[in-house]
Amino acid sequence: MSNSRDTEKSEDIVLPYLSWTSRDVADIQDMWDSMIGGPTKELKGIGISLTIWMFDNLPGLKNRFKMFCQKSEKELVMDSKFVKHSERVVTDLDELIRDLNDPKKFQEDLRNNASAHLFFNPPVVSKDFEEFRDKFYLFVNQCRKRKCNSRERNLWYQFNNAIVRACKDEEDVWQGHSSEALSTASAHLKKPGSGNARPSYFVNQVGTEENTCCPCSIL
Repeated sequence: MSNSRDTEKSEDIVLPYLSWTSRDVADIQDMWDSMIGGPTKELKGIGISLTIWMFDNLPGLKNRFKMFCQKSEKELVMDSKFVKHSERVVTDLDELIRDLNDPKKFQEDLRNNASAHLFFNPPVVSKDFEEFRDKFYLFVNQCRKRKCNSRERNLWYQFNNAIVRACKDEEDVWQGHSSEALSTASAHLKKPGSGNARPSYFVNQVGTEENTCCPCSIL
């Protein structure tokens, strides 16, 4: 019996950094749903699993987190701050995957994610996301308890490469700005009561349209 999706019309869609069809979007969302247990998305468990997997598989990442780097896996899963961070990691990733149905929002969230990570101390840059891109299929294998085929692996590579490319573009935007400007922007984003608005000087300096900027944290 043929798969009904194989007979459905697959149309090209316009997404930033991706040359995908509607079938590609549906397939990656289906894979993601199978990893998190369905679209009702109980994300706490997979968030913890993903963050621990990143600590184990992305060299140097765990050492960025002083409050976590000396703790064992057993200690981490009992740490409320670690659990909260893990939920934020997977929530941001989940939102990007859902936003594939809304190209404009997908583009905004890619940019917001990139700029938020650039303001981390130390910054999380495109090179860090490249390692995540290259290895993420292994986490997919782990969750689904089977290996991705070549097409599935390539879809995840392309999706994560969109994150890498957005980071590179944001780095280019800020190239040449002083460390003081970056520090000021970072402080504003972390300032209580600043809300989700992208700071006006950020908009003025880089010449981009104002949008929301949330403290995303995929890495």
